[in-house]
Amino acid sequence: MTIITAKGNRFLAVNGQVYKVCQGQLCPEHWLITDLFTQIKSTVISQW
Repeated sequence: MTIITAKGNRFLAVNGQVYKVCQGQLCPEHWLITDLFTQIKSTVISQW
């Protein structure tokens, strides 16, 4: 389980999919991890 912080948002990476964390819960929206990297490629990813 990996937590990614990007642009003030927290994401949880699980099994190649990435879920956005909203108020301590997972948002219904999620992305494939490759799509997320495309979105935030200019953002530093911590705890990878």
